[in-house]
Amino acid sequence: MRLTAKFIFVLVIGVILVSGTSAWVRVHQETRLFEAGIARYGQVFGQALADAIARTWKMEGEQMAIASLEKITDSIPELDLRWVWIDGKKNRELSAAEAERIRNGQEVMTHSLDRDGIVYSYFPVGTSADRTGAIRMSAAQQTHREVVHTILKISLVAMLAMFLVIATVAAVIGFFFVGRPARALVQKANRVAGGDLSGPLVLNQRDELGVIAQAMNSMCDSLAAERDKVAAESTARIAALEQLRHADRLTTVGKLASGIAHELGTPLNVIIGRATLAARGELHGEEALDNAQVVVAEAKRMAQIIRQLLDFSRASRSQKRDADLVNLVTQTLKLLEPAAQKKQVSFKFESDWQSTWVLLDEAQIQQALTNLIVNAIHATAQDGLVTTRLANVSGEFAGICLSVVDTGHGMDEATMGRVFEPFFTTKDVGEGTGLGLSVAYGIVKEHGGVIDVSSSVGAGSTFSIYLPRQSGGATTEAAA
Repeated sequence: MRLTAKFIFVLVIGVILVSGTSAWVRVHQETRLFEAGIARYGQVFGQALADAIARTWKMEGEQMAIASLEKITDSIPELDLRWVWIDGKKNRELSAAEAERIRNGQEVMTHSLDRDGIVYSYFPVGTSADRTGAIRMSAAQQTHREVVHTILKISLVAMLAMFLVIATVAAVIGFFFVGRPARALVQKANRVAGGDLSGPLVLNQRDELGVIAQAMNSMCDSLAAERDKVAAESTARIAALEQLRHADRLTTVGKLASGIAHELGTPLNVIIGRATLAARGELHGEEALDNAQVVVAEAKRMAQIIRQLLDFSRASRSQKRDADLVNLVTQTLKLLEPAAQKKQVSFKFESDWQSTWVLLDEAQIQQALTNLIVNAIHATAQDGLVTTRLANVSGEFAGICLSVVDTGHGMDEATMGRVFEPFFTTKDVGEGTGLGLSVAYGIVKEHGGVIDVSSSVGAGSTFSIYLPRQSGGATTEAAA
């Protein structure tokens, strides 16, 4: 309604200015016409009266002429008619030049200087006397003022009536054609801001507001189409990303297979040896029981290794929950230890806590960490060291830093610039897909974190995952 109020205010101001100017011009014109009419009437009446008095003076004498003038004065109370002699005496209403004009037979009109604003008109009368006589006709301007005030009142009443009519019409027009459509546009904009793109806005008017409504409806249709398109693309992207991660997970499982096979070889040999003794009947009593317990322990060890490998390779949707990050790193290192032993690379784990709980998807973070550690193993030479660190960090990215440090050959600037690109790899053909680091990058980003790399040729590389601490779980500090 603010726009309607502004519209009415501007319209009323315009009407007041136009009406006021028109009233002033009308009053001015009416005043001039009234004054002109009064002047003509006085001139005609005064000249006729002067001629009549002159004839009476000649035919019946001075006394009869003056008596006739007095009778006329009594019959017209609005006028003050008096006989005056224009002689050498000074008259307060006349100047010397005006008196001379009257003596020469000319009519003279003067105004008094007092606040009553009396108009004096002198009409010379031809007499037989040696002195010059004249009829002085005077009239106060009170009647003139009353006429002007009447015209002003009429103009003000007309202007007020016009103001009320125009204000009412403007208010009705403003409400129906400005206020209500504007309120509908605002409500539609608020719904759009809240994400509701349904329900077209219908304004049955062919003006600028109607054009805005049509444009808003077209915008909502376009936004709805784009939102559906983005949703479909997002769904497809998520599905493709899940497939990519699963493929990368299976690739990592394949790389770990040889190391795990070696790890399973030792307990299998123990089981086979003890089972062979039992089959030959060479074990009796307590010895047979001890060997059976050894077989069971080695079998459980093998089952645990296989279960970890299956859990790692299984595809799953992202499910964030509170998890102990220290325990997750420990399990990952245990899973990758056979691959490290195969290449004769040592593991080292450093942590500021004995346990720290973080809101994350365990499977995804384990996959990202596994990719970093596997790359570190491949980059590290025999008898090298891969160190995994968990530390609390502050500054630009406050939270938890999970770092994987190797003593490998390192990378140059060009390689670091492309290390997270999909399918980029420095390994020989058949040794890597180039997806591990790009998958890790995507996982960390989905967790609201950042992954960074620092390296120099010949001095190893450090991959750091920064995760926000979003958990209500307890944290246990590591022993000093």
